[in-house]
Amino acid sequence: MNERKGLPSASSVHRYAHCPGSYHLERQFGEDEESKDAASGTRIHAVLYGEAVHPPLTDEEEQIVERCRAIEAQLVEQVFGGIRGIGEIREERLWAYDEDLKPQWSGKPDVLFHAGFRGLLIDYKTGRGEVEHATGNLQLRALAVLAHETYGVADITVAIIQPLVRPEVTSCRYQPSDMPAAVVEIHGIMASVVKENQPRVPSASSCRYCKAKANCPEAQTLVETLPLQVSRDGREMVLSPERIAEFLEKVPAAEAVIEAVRAKARRMLEADPEAIPGWRLKPGSCREVITEPNTVFARFLEAGGTPEHFLPCVTLAKTKLREALRAASGKKGKGLDEAMDTLLAGCTESKPSAPSLERIRATEP
Repeated sequence: MNERKGLPSASSVHRYAHCPGSYHLERQFGEDEESKDAASGTRIHAVLYGEAVHPPLTDEEEQIVERCRAIEAQLVEQVFGGIRGIGEIREERLWAYDEDLKPQWSGKPDVLFHAGFRGLLIDYKTGRGEVEHATGNLQLRALAVLAHETYGVADITVAIIQPLVRPEVTSCRYQPSDMPAAVVEIHGIMASVVKENQPRVPSASSCRYCKAKANCPEAQTLVETLPLQVSRDGREMVLSPERIAEFLEKVPAAEAVIEAVRAKARRMLEADPEAIPGWRLKPGSCREVITEPNTVFARFLEAGGTPEHFLPCVTLAKTKLREALRAASGKKGKGLDEAMDTLLAGCTESKPSAPSLERIRATEP
């Protein structure tokens, strides 16, 4: 059963604010499909919650857990100091109710610490993607409202811990004087999206995590009309710098919709090869992988080769090497970091990747 009861959730409040019509469209067409990165995040969150996972976390995932716990401890010390009797709630869904005690919307903080009127609410982000600063993060604001209404917390610090992104942590403090405005704003958004015929406004941020984007008429129109916005002079695109900026704003939303349609097509054709007229699933290419390197090495020597000839054929992946070193040495955390540094000292070369486009954003407070 859907623990959200089909009602609005704090995790989607940013999208609701920019595309209120997406709520009802997701209820009608939303499809759950967990990516590899999302699956890893689910496993990491489970361990942070205190659960065991199988198979065990990879070395990189364990490092993320260790770093999250270390930063969490620092934040608790900063917010509460020597206060005793701090309450701790992990992965508990909180609900907002109307005057008749009917549930309206909900949210699930990764962890909430509270003592008296003071609170600390933390959200873990375990991927490498860009995350909005805690100051303007509507999801955290919605969770702060829930903590305020559920536990009476009026002075609450909200924080994002993101070990694979810099900065590793961003935070924002809501003081008692800030809470009334936050309550009005969030409840207003949640009350608006449940109404029928709300507008749908495709954008990079709105479409990114929307489960209904492949079925969204407005998003499909964006994809279909985007090429028409590019004029050409012979083979060269003719766009002013301002038009290029406008075009680039729309590209991520179009790409998200295109990939969602492709994924849906793959699922349909897997279930029924005749589902889509004129299309079929092409078998993936077969890539041969050497699974017994020791046997290959022994045979190479028998054929007259030497270790010096063999080593240039071998490519070492740092992640795999780190896992092997951890198994061999039994070291973890900083000890393993130091062992890796010693092992690789003078034996690596850094090569920058090609530059990519990035939008210039206002400086965070």
